[in-house]
Amino acid sequence: QQFYQKVQYEESIRKSEEQYKQRIADQQGVGDFMRQIISIENDMSISSAEAEQRENRLKYGNPVAARLLDDLD
Repeated sequence: QQFYQKVQYEESIRKSEEQYKQRIADQQGVGDFMRQIISIENDMSISSAEAEQRENRLKYGNPVAARLLDDLD
């Protein structure tokens, strides 16, 4: 029971942070870029290494958006 509550709490925090970052990205005009990054991060059908490679390719293709979003981390 306690473990389940902790997992739910941590998931809630992660979702709140994700929503915050998406709001900021939308305000900066890179909302679609952020949605693609979040989609890659949440894709459970790929490995962490594959997700990192996909994110890097996406960031390499749009360095201005990548710099704006790096400021959020």
